Amino acid sequence: MNQKFTSKEEIYQWCTDHLIENFTINDDLTVDVEDNVILYLVEMEELPVNFGYVKGDFILGENNLETLEGVPHTVGGDFICGGNNIRDLDFFPKEIDSRVILLNNPLESYTSPLEHANNIIWISKPIPGLSYLEIDEHGYYKYNIDDYLIWNEGAKEFFENNDFII
Repeated sequence: MNQKFTSKEEIYQWCTDHLIENFTINDDLTVDVEDNVILYLVEMEELPVNFGYVKGDFILGENNLETLEGVPHTVGGDFICGGNNIRDLDFFPKEIDSRVILLNNPLESYTSPLEHANNIIWISKPIPGLSYLEIDEHGYYKYNIDDYLIWNEGAKEFFENNDFII
């Protein structure tokens, strides 16, 4: 397991080493980013820093992540964490302003604190009882969260009150 960095210097070095730009390290050591964060093929089981908000996309593809601890609470673009070892959505962002893609993770439960998302959530297996589910050209399941919000009266209630095995 990785360890969280405990100094601004370590966090600064890690962010610059991973080509993260336009970031601020807060006094509580969270990192806010005014741009995209793309951490693809980094080979880490957990994030060594805690993000606060990311104005752009937040991409964690193919990293062997076992937890979402450290992901931002707010993502201004897409949230993509496909191809990891994520089993649950503990630490999932509260707000995502675009797509959510959770493909190719061994998810065992689908509960999260999500309060807002604007587009399509893609997963590798269907969510039971989801009437708006479609299968895309690659065989992945997807749904439009705006349609689902109308049907369910809010994603927050769905994610907090329904524990699905998928």
